[in-house]
Amino acid sequence: MDLDSDAETDEDMKQTGPWNLGISFHRKRCDGKESLSIVTAIRVPPPKPGPGYEYFDGVGYYKFHTTLKNWSDARKTCADEGGHLLILNSDDEASVARQLFSRYKQLSGWAFVGFHDKITEGTYITVFGEPLQTTRYTKWGKGQPDNAGGSKTNEGEDCGSIAHDSTLNDLPCGFKVPFICEYDL
Repeated sequence: MDLDSDAETDEDMKQTGPWNLGISFHRKRCDGKESLSIVTAIRVPPPKPGPGYEYFDGVGYYKFHTTLKNWSDARKTCADEGGHLLILNSDDEASVARQLFSRYKQLSGWAFVGFHDKITEGTYITVFGEPLQTTRYTKWGKGQPDNAGGSKTNEGEDCGSIAHDSTLNDLPCGFKVPFICEYDL
């Protein structure tokens, strides 16, 4: 019989990341009586959404896909995994994207992420339909967005991407490039 069946295994740690425990206490004296209150907080990351997702403490779960796909297929892949194309919301999240992308420097200079201007040219929205400027991260690459090649007869660049340095760019949605999925906590 295994007496340690409730013990956390190495595999559990790989699946959820570290648990953090905080304890504080306060002592009070009232009418000659002393009381002690103890407050505990346990922070446990949720289980991984699937194989290949990596947990970054305080930021979340991310997966860099090296299989080249167009933007729509990339979006579907992320949704099938329970996530969505990455939406950058902070410099910390951009740092995670740079770190993931740095592992694959041999790949395309761009990776698809979760925004586009397919509905109205120049009006970028996230995969959730929210204006891109509400994400708190709109650091475009030099000269971007530029809708290169866009005209009445040519689609131009309507889908969001990031560079190795995590600056934003617009690309043709039909291009096949790597992409980054995010799993919300």
